[in-house]
Amino acid sequence: MSPTGEAPSAGFTLLELMVVLVLAGLLMALVPPLLEKGTDAARLRADTRRLVDMLQLARSHAIARSAETDFVIDLETRRYGIPPERLDGSIDDGVDVEMKMAEAERLAPRRAAVRFFPDGSASGAQIRLANPAGAATVQVDWLTGRVTARTGG
Repeated sequence: MSPTGEAPSAGFTLLELMVVLVLAGLLMALVPPLLEKGTDAARLRADTRRLVDMLQLARSHAIARSAETDFVIDLETRRYGIPPERLDGSIDDGVDVEMKMAEAERLAPRRAAVRFFPDGSASGAQIRLANPAGAATVQVDWLTGRVTARTGG
């Protein structure tokens, strides 16, 4: 019993309910942007990893077949791959792409190739991927053909 002689009531006060609703509203407003940034970062990492893997595959083809192998990137369709097969790699729509490579390897204003040679060397390239979560740079060394990726570039 309470000091006034009444039995204590079970439940929550209106003030307690209002505080809980305000906190829930704040969480609902703050969490989605944080999750979106996380998904942007995951998309960027995935696109970078797939691009590096496909470039390394093109280099391996050139060495194994003892023949030049081209790796083509088409920014119009946002696709890449090793011709003559279709370009089956794709770049997420939310990712911006910039390419720097030898002018002789430009096939069109928004289409270019990285050429890998039988000795493992390459024509060289730098491909920058960026989205709201950050940026990554994929580098193809012209002398060794080695493909590396670094974030923040």
